[in-house]
Amino acid sequence: MDGTDVEVFAKKSSDAIKSAIKASSTIKRLLVLSVIAAQNDHGIGVLRLNHLTDKFLASAADEVTIVRPCLFYHMWADAVRTAKQDSPNFVSTIHPTDWRVPMVSVRDLGEWSAKQLLDDSKHPPLQTLKFYGPRLVSPNDVKRDLETIVGKEVSMTTISLEKQAEFWAELVPQEYVQDFVEYQTCQLPGGVAVPDFVYDEHTVRANTELLDELRELAR
Repeated sequence: MDGTDVEVFAKKSSDAIKSAIKASSTIKRLLVLSVIAAQNDHGIGVLRLNHLTDKFLASAADEVTIVRPCLFYHMWADAVRTAKQDSPNFVSTIHPTDWRVPMVSVRDLGEWSAKQLLDDSKHPPLQTLKFYGPRLVSPNDVKRDLETIVGKEVSMTTISLEKQAEFWAELVPQEYVQDFVEYQTCQLPGGVAVPDFVYDEHTVRANTELLDELRELAR
């Protein structure tokens, strides 16, 4: 977050990767970790970096797989910590509380990615896949599972649409606030990412449940 133009940064990073692949005689397969909705060139905030990187790297190797998760269960690590305090609570930027979004385990993604890179089967020149957990997850689901883990009621505060800018202003430099607001709201009702929430033939469905991941984070 040093003010570098996102397109300049994306191209510079992608060119370095393409140069390394070209210089190698053994790299034939590339897996690009992207993100949901990165096929869009607007309405996605900071995810524009992924949009550009996906475009620049689409032909960087003989076989390119672009994998697009949405959110990771690990984002609730701080919620696990605060749920274990004397006054159990957590904050969610997902609003309303019953809104479900795709989430997944980082471990599941890592294991799948390793298999994709190492298997002997022939892959298409370019494939784009979504990578989600076994079911969509809402803040209410997180609250329920946290209460299961700590054995008592946990209070939840959600950041409404009107409060998103104020929330992100405490975390990122002012010039990036709107990009982060747009990133967050693209996953909320009416956002450009929402059509991608469906499980279809281009979706890899991982196995780890939210509760299992939260239990590990609580250890």
